[in-house]
Amino acid sequence: MKSLIARAAITAATAFATPAAGAVYTASANGETAFVTAFQFDGSSAEFYGHTYVSGSANTPVDLARSDAAVFFFLESATSGSGAVSVGLLLDAPRDGTPGRTELRVSGHLEGASVAASDDDGEFDGAAMRGSFTWWACCSDGVLLDGVPDAPLALSFAFEGSAGLSAVYVASPDGQGGARLTQLGKGMADIVTLGGGLSAALSQDVPVPAAFPLLAGGLAALGAARLRGRRG
Repeated sequence: MKSLIARAAITAATAFATPAAGAVYTASANGETAFVTAFQFDGSSAEFYGHTYVSGSANTPVDLARSDAAVFFFLESATSGSGAVSVGLLLDAPRDGTPGRTELRVSGHLEGASVAASDDDGEFDGAAMRGSFTWWACCSDGVLLDGVPDAPLALSFAFEGSAGLSAVYVASPDGQGGARLTQLGKGMADIVTLGGGLSAALSQDVPVPAAFPLLAGGLAALGAARLRGRRG
């Protein structure tokens, strides 16, 4: 009986720590920090980004773009590289009727990183890790980097002269084939920092509340069994 109760408690603890798909990273901006789970994709990063000149925008498999916002995401793809991850940034949403612009400088642990995709050739310099983005009311903008070292991941995105951007979001898989977006503070940030790799068990995708009753029940039963043993 005691062994069964102990196994129930262990099962509950395991459910509490069940890892989500993809590694977990952190993103900080406007004084707030969030956990971000990487998307997983069998094809290349460029295929995930899916830029089309018909729409003039990225066309990711899940809806990540948000109007007048900068959206960051992590990606594990066939071209991300060993010991590395891909990092994406989408600026604005297509066909929302608002143009915009921003200057971007990326710094940090970037050895081996390269540009996997961007909306316009030459808009982002992969050697200098600097970009100058301008988009019209019809379109959006952005860039996706391959081969970003994730041991440890440490990046800083510095924005200057931003117009048409009023928020920062991070995107993670929602576990149902879509995306969950989390806003970091209020307004557009001058600096966004990305870090990692935390254990996937810390992902916000883990159904933590559902594990608590099972864990509590197992521990309570174990305690009752011990008490009966002492009385006997």
